[in-house]
Amino acid sequence: MWVAKKRWCQHYAFGPDGTIQPADSEESMQQGCTLELSELQVWDQDWHSLCFETFGPPETLEQVLTTAVQHVCHEIGLPVLKARDSFGYPTWLHRVWQNQP
Repeated sequence: MWVAKKRWCQHYAFGPDGTIQPADSEESMQQGCTLELSELQVWDQDWHSLCFETFGPPETLEQVLTTAVQHVCHEIGLPVLKARDSFGYPTWLHRVWQNQP
């Protein structure tokens, strides 16, 4: 099995007023979120993955994540994301392997 992957990342800074704004880099931010959108191809099947990775003080991570997800979903018109569809690459590869053509 082979997997081809293309990644696109966007960094978001979380402000003291609770707003989130796109940022050039996470290097100078105290807290924020990185969005990774990946395009994957396995056996001529196209897939996409979406990952939100927050950083900053532990007590703010849930608020940063919620704010970032709401902002991105509103901004690009994503449907509601469901927890049952959330899993890491090993689980995803296992599912793809089970359903190979």
